[in-house]
Amino acid sequence: KDLLTIRADRNAYYYGRAVMFEKHPALVSKLCNQMPQLLDAVFDGLMWHASVLVDQKVRVNYYIREMYGVPSETPDSWTSTLGELVQHGSPNLFNHPVLEVLLHNKWQRFGLQVYLLIQAWFTIKLSLFTYGFAQMRSDCSTPTVASRLAVGSMSTCTVLAQIFVIQSQIRLKQTCAVEPFPIRLPRFLANPWNSARFFSSVLLIIVSALEPCYLNLGGSATVEGGMEWRTQLIAVTSLFMWVQFIQVLVLSKRLAALIYSVSRMLADIALNFVVVAVIVIAFGTCLSILQPPGTGGGIGGSAVSIVWVAFGIESEDVEGLNGSGLVCLAVGVILVVACLMNVLVAQLVSSYGELAGSAEGVSKMNRAYICVEMESLLPISFRNRCFNECHFDTPVEFDASDAGPTGGIQVLCPS
Repeated sequence: KDLLTIRADRNAYYYGRAVMFEKHPALVSKLCNQMPQLLDAVFDGLMWHASVLVDQKVRVNYYIREMYGVPSETPDSWTSTLGELVQHGSPNLFNHPVLEVLLHNKWQRFGLQVYLLIQAWFTIKLSLFTYGFAQMRSDCSTPTVASRLAVGSMSTCTVLAQIFVIQSQIRLKQTCAVEPFPIRLPRFLANPWNSARFFSSVLLIIVSALEPCYLNLGGSATVEGGMEWRTQLIAVTSLFMWVQFIQVLVLSKRLAALIYSVSRMLADIALNFVVVAVIVIAFGTCLSILQPPGTGGGIGGSAVSIVWVAFGIESEDVEGLNGSGLVCLAVGVILVVACLMNVLVAQLVSSYGELAGSAEGVSKMNRAYICVEMESLLPISFRNRCFNECHFDTPVEFDASDAGPTGGIQVLCPS
């Protein structure tokens, strides 16, 4: 608090903000990991409120230059202050006025525009895909075939752009660990939404290249022998495409909080199902050994049988089991259903209750995540231009003809 107190004499104002961040550039990151309760005190020290109202509004100076991050000093936006807060901070932190102003500044300058541009591109591709591959899947008329060609062309452009981003991040060593696995991925692919879009774009290129209507223009499409897999591939691709459309909904604050909560819960489910899969395979192996010779479907069939019984579905592989086999099956089902599944439900209820209590902060944190990712896709020159437009080098006024320290912006807030 002492460092972030503004003092003055007859010659100048003295403010320790710039020196503090210069000596400790990773201050916010370290506080997130070690002393998160001190972050509010730091953010409070980056604000100044005027005591005189102007048209029923109060001047508030937000000194966010270091929080914004100089692009030339932090080329990887995920290592900026906002990026560190998104990765390691608490959702409730994003309700602080300093972070609200910082997020609003970046979102309005470039985040919203870039995000809408990307979503518009994928929405057009989804519309053409739905028309050409789903609604008119048996039609070989010229407009339908043209829509399929357009989907293939757009997907090719998308994959090339994504590969360029991935290669750039690998070259600049902009990677991150993927828990709980001991691997590092480019930051672009570490986002499940981006990985899904990359995968679905590759699938769209494949199904577009194998379009049977190219040889029967104006007729009707027929599924030839050996090409049934293409229809199945289109069905899987349609599922991926429509699930990705959920990202458009994050423009709504309420839906953004819901989507963030669902994604957090899906991550918990994925981790728990790794443990469930290991248990099922373990008991499946044991059950396969105990089955009479010549019966059952091996380890895989036994594991599937445990899953079927756990969900109350009859399985022929369990009919010939002896006493030891039935005991093994019963213990496996009880462990999976009664123990692991109940623990999973309890964890999901706890996680959702925690997130529901901070819904507004969650929605802002989700928007901050998108903003940081959009910033990581922009060239340094454009980011520098946005930074310079903030005029952080210009002293911020306390009052008319009373210029204070630099490094901030002034906002008129309701009194």
